[in-house]
Amino acid sequence: MLDSHAAVQATDDKPATYRLVRELGAPVPDHVVLRADAHKAALEFIQSHGGSFVVKPASGTAGGVGVTSNVRTASELRHAMAWAGAYCSRVLVERQIEGDTYRLLYLNGNLLDCVLRMSPSLVGDGTSTVRKLVEEENRLRLSEGFKRSQSLLRIDRDMKATLAAQGLGLNSVPTDGQKFMIKHVANDNSANENVSMIDSVAVSTIEIGQHIAAIFGLKLVGLDIMTPDISKPLGEAHGAVIDINGDPGFYYHYYKDSGRIALAEHILTEVIKAAESDVCPA
Repeated sequence: MLDSHAAVQATDDKPATYRLVRELGAPVPDHVVLRADAHKAALEFIQSHGGSFVVKPASGTAGGVGVTSNVRTASELRHAMAWAGAYCSRVLVERQIEGDTYRLLYLNGNLLDCVLRMSPSLVGDGTSTVRKLVEEENRLRLSEGFKRSQSLLRIDRDMKATLAAQGLGLNSVPTDGQKFMIKHVANDNSANENVSMIDSVAVSTIEIGQHIAAIFGLKLVGLDIMTPDISKPLGEAHGAVIDINGDPGFYYHYYKDSGRIALAEHILTEVIKAAESDVCPA
C-alpha cells in the first residue's frame, strides 16, 4: 500500500471529509447528517432548502451503494433513508448539485487524470419497456464483459427516482430513438460514457485536490466533483466536491473514449520507490 490504512479509512467518513473540504474554502453541497430514522428532521431540511436531494450512507460504502438521487417528496425521502440506513446508521441528506460527475486522480499531489463520468443512459426502440431495455443492456454487459461496463444495471431506489424525474417508470415504453437517463449515480455507467477531460480542468479545481491529498496525507487519492463546467472554478460554476476516495478504482481511467494513460506504470514506480526506501542498507 502507498498510504496508511488510517489515512484511507479517514476518507470513508463523508461528513468529516465535508468539514475538512469546507475549511479549505472549497464548496460542498448543503447537507445534514442524521440518524436513518430521523424522518421529521430530514423532511424539515429538504422543505427549507427546496429542489432535489441525494440521500446516501454517511460512511463505509463505495460504488454508489445505498445512494438515491432526485429525492423530492416525503415518501421518496423515507424510502431513500431506509435504503441508505441499510448500510449505515447515519445518513447524509444533501442538496443535489446540477451538472456532471468528474473523477480526478492524484499521485503525489500531481493530477494524473480527469474523467467525465456520464450518468448511464439507454435509448428506446418504440416497443420495449424500460425494464426490457435494462435486461437487454445487462445481457450485453454480461456478454461483452468489462470492455462494456464494470457492473450490471441494478434496479434500485436511484433508478426508480431517476426515471420518475423524467416521467418514466420500469413499465414505460420510450419512443424510438428517445435517450433517457437510467440512473443518476455514475458508478454503473458503460465504458463509452467515460470521457477524458484532463486538459479542461480549472487550475483552482486541481489545487483543491492537491490540498485535500496533503491534509489527509494521501499519495494516491481520487476526488469526485460535480459541476456544470469543469473549466470554471467550482464556486463560479456552482459546482462542489461530493466525495474523496482514499482507495480509488482505476476502471474509469482505462476504459473510456480516449486519452488512456499508463496508471499502472506510474503507481508501480511509486510502490517500488517506497519499498526501496524501507530497505535498510547492508
